[in-house]
Amino acid sequence: MIASIATPDSLILPAMLASNLAQGSASLAVAVKARDKKLKQVAAASSISAFLAGVTEPALYGVTLRLKKPLFIHIGMDTVKLNGKYFEALVEAGDEVQAGQEMIRFDMEGIKAEGYSLMTPVIITNTNEFVDVIPKQPKEVDYNETIILVL
Repeated sequence: MIASIATPDSLILPAMLASNLAQGSASLAVAVKARDKKLKQVAAASSISAFLAGVTEPALYGVTLRLKKPLFIHIGMDTVKLNGKYFEALVEAGDEVQAGQEMIRFDMEGIKAEGYSLMTPVIITNTNEFVDVIPKQPKEVDYNETIILVL
């Protein structure tokens, strides 16, 4: 079985090639666009190793996983004075979340009735590590709508 997986006519080799090209290309893009000099060096070297040698670990661990997006979200202005009233946290500080994952539930009408604004700042803490951070300017946001594009 293992011998048949490693043969050139198997489906694994094209998938491995695609993976190497994707990691190498992503690292090359970071090497070209990043502002951080150390990140540029790591990305350039890892893209070369991915393209020429097929070794993607430097790209994966030195670039891709390194560029996670830690952020802070504060629902409403001054709502900390409510001491958690109207809020139900569904994740803990430091948890890793996925796009579309529900992180918190809150009672919008209750917060408004207390006299607080629902304007919600979203802050990405490491913008200098990304190629670009492009905020959208919606007046209202629907569920699963993109409000910030991070490249």
